[in-house]
Amino acid sequence: MPQNPTQVISYPLSQPFTTLAAATVAGAWPTGEGKVDSFYTARNYISMQVSWTSNPTDVEVELWGSVDGTNFGLLQTFQGGSGGALASGSIIVSAGFPVIAAVANLKTLTGGTSSTVTATILGY
Repeated sequence: MPQNPTQVISYPLSQPFTTLAAATVAGAWPTGEGKVDSFYTARNYISMQVSWTSNPTDVEVELWGSVDGTNFGLLQTFQGGSGGALASGSIIVSAGFPVIAAVANLKTLTGGTSSTVTATILGY
């Protein structure tokens, strides 16, 4: 007779992961500065919080996801800066697209003096 006939497996939330840390170089990923975060299991929701320094006029950060860990597709775009819709520290969420990895790409950074951008992602 099995001693443990029912085993419950739970998958913890991913830990917040800083994919962009004080980034200054904008461009198309994978040439941008984003670092890939891989998850223990597929995540249906990916949050991304973006903050910056030195009051840039335009900050555009793309959130990319992958179902195989190799090929990435665009999930969401964060548009901020003094001319954008979102303020520093705002969060966007991509929902309903299960992915096993995510990365942020600094697409645009203009204005400000020595501006930097930080993006942190969390899968759940």
